[in-house]
Amino acid sequence: MNQNNSLDNLLQQGNLQLERGQHEAGLEIFQQADNLFPNDLQVQYGLGLVYFYLERYQNSIKYLNLALQIQTVYLLALVRRGMAYKALGHAELANKDFISVLHTKPKNSEDWRATGIAYNELQYSTQALSCFSKALKINSEDHFSWDAKGLIYLDKKQYQKALSCCSKALSVFPDKQTSWASCGIAWEELEKYSDALKCFYKALELKPDDLMVYRGIACCFYNENQYIKAIEVCDKALSIKHNDCFFLSFKGAAFTGLQDYQNALSCYDRALEINPNFQAAKDEKQRILSAINDRHNSYIQLITNLLKSPDKQAEIFQRNEGLIDAALINTMYAVASNIEANNVDAANYLSAVAQNLSEAILLQEESNFFSQIMQMISQKSSVSQIYAFLEPNLDKLNSNLAKVIEKFTNNIF
Repeated sequence: MNQNNSLDNLLQQGNLQLERGQHEAGLEIFQQADNLFPNDLQVQYGLGLVYFYLERYQNSIKYLNLALQIQTVYLLALVRRGMAYKALGHAELANKDFISVLHTKPKNSEDWRATGIAYNELQYSTQALSCFSKALKINSEDHFSWDAKGLIYLDKKQYQKALSCCSKALSVFPDKQTSWASCGIAWEELEKYSDALKCFYKALELKPDDLMVYRGIACCFYNENQYIKAIEVCDKALSIKHNDCFFLSFKGAAFTGLQDYQNALSCYDRALEINPNFQAAKDEKQRILSAINDRHNSYIQLITNLLKSPDKQAEIFQRNEGLIDAALINTMYAVASNIEANNVDAANYLSAVAQNLSEAILLQEESNFFSQIMQMISQKSSVSQIYAFLEPNLDKLNSNLAKVIEKFTNNIF
């Protein structure tokens, strides 16, 4: 293989890894290319690009400067350097690069794309879209420009247009990770959660540590009231970035959806330890504390009504069906203990009601569990699927389940 073929192969492989979201792998390839071809424009630009994606902005600027030394008018390098300056908080230097791009007449599709990026960074999205369209008129297979248009339409909340552009990017380059992620976000916003999850999981397959994709997946499960799955996704994200306040807070929201307020509060407290000014966690924690207080007052009112009118027990529970849970039972036992010294009969009555409620709740849980098993059998689920369902629920294989099965068989025969 001659030198040109070797260089072309390295550039192709390096860019392929970048588009798949495999930035560390891309960095290794571009570093290898740099050792062999230290004065090549595309190698220096590639290193600047990959360091930008890795958020190592000083390194990015270093290699983009080297690229601009080789070719002084290279708009893609110039606009990317501006983006690196912007990420470092150097607004004046960033704007200088963006304006330099806008003052240079585009000569090809890459130049039009760079000009579109500059306009977009300066928040002129209409002009940016026009430039990307001009780039695509020259080269209809410029998946970078299709992807960039899709991102702008996402920001504009024009989700069907975003899907159209990102789908065209994927028709050119099926492994474009950012386009899969953008499609997921668009479908999520359109409340098509099944379609969104397919796209998010494809994006995650290409880049397994993409926290923005994990956000999308968690939001889909949350919006479908699949709170346990949302919590599992948050845990996976937190295994990648342990102190991410968003996922801690979102995990708290999912626990709130399960009415598991203690675990929810624990998540919000952890988020606030990391960032005491995280307003979303502050607000949700206060809301939960208020809700707990209100619910506790409702428990006390229900118990008071029971003690005043024990003959209307069924009616009272029917009116307050939404309050019947483990926390109510614990509150009943606590009240019974507090009043036992002054009113033994009332304490015994309350304890007996709490015991009956506890057994009824357990029996209902067992009934639901049995129904799920029967549904799996009726749907001809495989033995391995049934075992997988039973494994985390072994605690339910008890005498209460036997009662449920006995009642079921008696009703049949």
